[in-house]
Amino acid sequence: MSDLESTRRGDIAIIVLRGSLDITNLDDLKSEVIAIEESRIRKVVVDLRGLRQIDSSGVGVIASLFKRVGKAGGQVRMAGLTGQPQAVFKVLGFDKAFGVCDTIEDALKKIAAAE
Repeated sequence: MSDLESTRRGDIAIIVLRGSLDITNLDDLKSEVIAIEESRIRKVVVDLRGLRQIDSSGVGVIASLFKRVGKAGGQVRMAGLTGQPQAVFKVLGFDKAFGVCDTIEDALKKIAAAE
C-alpha cells in the first residue's frame, strides 16, 4: 500500500511517497501528476525516503511526471532514494537521468536555485 502526501512550499510542489508503489495503488499519484501539469507547476520534489518498494508501473508514473514537468520547462528532483527503489532506478539508469539528491533539503535547495 502506498501513502501519498502532497504539499506546496512557495512555487515548489512536494510529493512524499511511503510504502509500496505498484499497479494496485497508482491512482492518487496519477491524479497528482495531472494536477501538477494542469496547474503549470514547474518545480517538483519527490521525497522517496519512505518508499520501500516500486514496480515498473510506479516507475512509469514517476517518469511521466518528469516528462510532463520537463515539457513545461520545469524540473523534478527526487530525494532519499534507497533500498529496492534505488536498485530499480539504478538498473534502469534513471538514477543518472533524473535529478536524484541524497536529502529532501538538498533537493529543495537545488530546485529553488533553478531558473
